[in-house]
Amino acid sequence: MNKKQNIRVGISLGDPNGIGGEIILKAFEDSQMLELYTPVIFASTKLLSYYIKTLNLNIKIHGITSLDDVVDGKVNVVRLIKEPFIVNWGNCRPNSGRTCC
Repeated sequence: MNKKQNIRVGISLGDPNGIGGEIILKAFEDSQMLELYTPVIFASTKLLSYYIKTLNLNIKIHGITSLDDVVDGKVNVVRLIKEPFIVNWGNCRPNSGRTCC
């Protein structure tokens, strides 16, 4: 008998200087969420690792380069942002918003 596949949810980070990353990571810090949904966040593993460290979160992310690499039960991150990004919390600007879109 095959195991039922979780619902896969694509999530855009939004502006890297905004609160989107914090909200997304805190939501999936609760492991029960991963029993219901498999998140696929479109961002950067380096950027999300920075959020995790800065916000002292207890969460692990799974970096992928293709949707074929998505793993149920993990917080999947499609490596969308190629260039380095310096976070400047609360300083939302059009250029930083386009980084993740």
